[in-house]
Amino acid sequence: MCLGYGLSNGHQNLVIVVDGRRLNNIDNGPQLLSSIPIQSIAKIEILKGAGSVEFGDGANAGVISITTKDFNGVEFNAYTGSFDTDYASLGLGYANDLLSISAFGDYYETDGQRNLQTTSDKKDASRSKNGNFNLKLYPSEGLEIRAGWAATRISTTYANSLTLAQYKENPSQAGSGFTEQTLDSDLFSLGVDYDITDEFNIDINLFTEDKTSIYPAFSSKYEYDYNSAEAKLRYNKNSLKVVTGFFAFNGERKASNNTTSKDNLAAYVKTDYKIDSHSFSAG
Repeated sequence: MCLGYGLSNGHQNLVIVVDGRRLNNIDNGPQLLSSIPIQSIAKIEILKGAGSVEFGDGANAGVISITTKDFNGVEFNAYTGSFDTDYASLGLGYANDLLSISAFGDYYETDGQRNLQTTSDKKDASRSKNGNFNLKLYPSEGLEIRAGWAATRISTTYANSLTLAQYKENPSQAGSGFTEQTLDSDLFSLGVDYDITDEFNIDINLFTEDKTSIYPAFSSKYEYDYNSAEAKLRYNKNSLKVVTGFFAFNGERKASNNTTSKDNLAAYVKTDYKIDSHSFSAG
């Protein structure tokens, strides 16, 4: 929840960024956090306050910026637990002065904790698979060229809410029903990062994502097509930081009976200046 924006609308006023890509949707759907395996995360930054100058609409309550790992060598994790819960992940990578190759995959499943029907053994089960591949080239000093692919496959059953009295009586009871969903997502990315001088840096990113979300009980199928491009020119010297950027986004959601679209085009300038323990920002 974002303070001041409520339980139902909080996510619409918070931008979540993963490796430079916005996770926010063009409809009221929340950001798909389950597509970011914890084992693949290297760093999480929380930018408090209004970040709409640099991160666009939806950043009124702040920004959560997530950076994922580049694996070098082999990293394997696995666990098992109650309710037939199993998880396994594998990260592989190789790096030298000229290139970095990294791949990651994980699988999670659980049979669920709550009974969803009084007449059957159906529970709030969930299955998810995530995978990504990233290639980085360093053809010259200060220059990085990136290409990546990421995929998510999710099949889950959401248990509907319980009243307080029902929860106190038995938190695993069926309640008022359930909702099933399957979701497939494929993302492709290209990027260039170049240190022009010691003070100036330019960063360019292109993203394209195809996503399909299906709710079988409602015969609902949503097909998302997102394309975005962003270029940032950064200046950083002593106490002064300036970023000038350009951002373009085209998104479309096709449903059985309607189409929703969104087009963003923006240019921005943001300045940060520090004096001792004080920081001043303008944009």
